[in-house]
Amino acid sequence: MPKVTITRDEFNRFWDEVLGNDWCIEETDIPDQWWDGDDSEPITIEYLTLEWQVMGPREPSPTTWITARDLRDGSPNFFTLLKRWRGEQTTVTVVVEVPREREADLLAAVKELGGRVVS
Repeated sequence: MPKVTITRDEFNRFWDEVLGNDWCIEETDIPDQWWDGDDSEPITIEYLTLEWQVMGPREPSPTTWITARDLRDGSPNFFTLLKRWRGEQTTVTVVVEVPREREADLLAAVKELGGRVVS
């Protein structure tokens, strides 16, 4: 079963760019920790169903991110779309754990690589 760890901030950027206002999440698929914490806090998503929420005659159609093949079975697979979107990004968000006494080393390495700490 697929599983992904993502920050709320990254999820929101993905959603805005790929899905927009026409899609929604089956409410029972939202992880409990989704509602608490800040945008830089990682959450793990193990299951997520996308649903088309536009009422009326308009049907989902292919976009820059969603192919006709993705729509063939009704709704695209969240994990497939996220992987496709992440593959096109010029930066990555990485969640790491280090011993507290090594935190300064990690922060220095991130800075040296041209990165930034988001939490």
